[in-house]
Amino acid sequence: MQTNPLTRYQSDPCAFVREVLGVTTNFPKQDAILRSVRDNPRTAVRAANGAGKTVVLGETVLWFACCWPDSKVVTTASTARQVEKQLWGEIASLYRRSRVPLGGELLTLQLRFPKTNSLAIGFSTDDPGLFEGWHAKRLLVVIDEAKSVEPPIFDAVERVLSAGGLVRLLVASTPGGPCGPFYDCFGRNAHLYAAHHIAAGDSPFIRPDWIAERKREWGEASPLYQSAVLGDFPLDAQDGAVVPLAWLLRLLQNPPAPSGGELRAGIDLAAGGGDETVVAVFRGNQQIALECWREADTMATTGRIIQIVRSFNVPHHNVNADADGLGGPIVDRLREQGFDFQAVHNGGEARDKERFYNFGAETWANAAQKIERGEVALFNDARLTAQLTSRRQKPRSDGRFQLESKEEMRRRGLPSPDRADAVVLALLGACGGIVNNACRVQAAEVSLRWQGFGECGEGRCVDDEHFNQRTVVL
Repeated sequence: MQTNPLTRYQSDPCAFVREVLGVTTNFPKQDAILRSVRDNPRTAVRAANGAGKTVVLGETVLWFACCWPDSKVVTTASTARQVEKQLWGEIASLYRRSRVPLGGELLTLQLRFPKTNSLAIGFSTDDPGLFEGWHAKRLLVVIDEAKSVEPPIFDAVERVLSAGGLVRLLVASTPGGPCGPFYDCFGRNAHLYAAHHIAAGDSPFIRPDWIAERKREWGEASPLYQSAVLGDFPLDAQDGAVVPLAWLLRLLQNPPAPSGGELRAGIDLAAGGGDETVVAVFRGNQQIALECWREADTMATTGRIIQIVRSFNVPHHNVNADADGLGGPIVDRLREQGFDFQAVHNGGEARDKERFYNFGAETWANAAQKIERGEVALFNDARLTAQLTSRRQKPRSDGRFQLESKEEMRRRGLPSPDRADAVVLALLGACGGIVNNACRVQAAEVSLRWQGFGECGEGRCVDDEHFNQRTVVL
């Protein structure tokens, strides 16, 4: 076996990144993670979205595979897209742009160094058995987006780490709910891990004005702000959130296949004060549109709603419209124009009066149940995610389910959940009933591609101010 000139970087991964890979943009917290993997059996990283987590994971994989002969690196995540497009996309980019040619052979999810008998490989799995046999003299396991990886996979990784000489585990993720094995890395198992935290404000890759915009738009108390910006586990997931962030993130990462079904729409009408009017459209279990705008002229709003419903050809009896407050006159005008939509009064009586305080509480509980069960595919829209996961339920002495009011949300610094309300309304069945399988009919399927947090999901068009948004059907 030939001598490997890169072994001199075994003790200095940060120098490897600078001198070999040619990366000069690492900031102190990234360097601290590299040194942590060098020095500690287990390292855990919770990070804000876009803060440079994936970059340092890729650097760590290359450092270990290039500098340690007879080594194996195993990387995994909960979905194939996360493994191939995110982590291995970064590994491939670093490999190809390396200042010093690294040699070896790079494939889609493998990096081989035959001369030093080293291998890096990536795969996604829910089968713990696939981790068997990955023993090596020197072994690094990397779990990316670890919040979505199930306990049996963590257990299998621990068995792999039980043998060998130099063994290292690196787990990293944006935080999800305060439960599960990734949360335990910072909780009950914190004594086993060298813990690292990167907030958006720690990273030079994130603009301060973006952070300020997210704080203003999502609200500092929003679970999405706490996770995606602060890099913290959302406390509201333990504090009565109707839709815990962990449920929604799991759904966005593993959406259900299109089932076919009728077109349905929900309309939330702006109550003034800068609120949005929103129309959400679904075909079967798939969201296919999210129209959002601000308009003080109620007649202009009426006309735009008519255009949207016509463009998607949604049957009028499948359109549920918020008819409370300022929504009432608009619904009346729509009916005068021949658009006999279903008028929904969230403050009205619930169908199940023993369980729910009012109809609005019942509709949100219905939507939360569908999200928890993974029954619907939603757009990965950051504002929608923030709004769905921000609203709390209120305790009542009679045990019935009640939502906090929008005024109470505003006192917590949160905006009106206009996009969430439209989606909740759309997830009701025709005539305001709860959706059931008997309603489904065959229809053309819509295929959506899902990406990480952003101002919009795939297939969306956003103007410069991010005010007027239109989702186009893919």
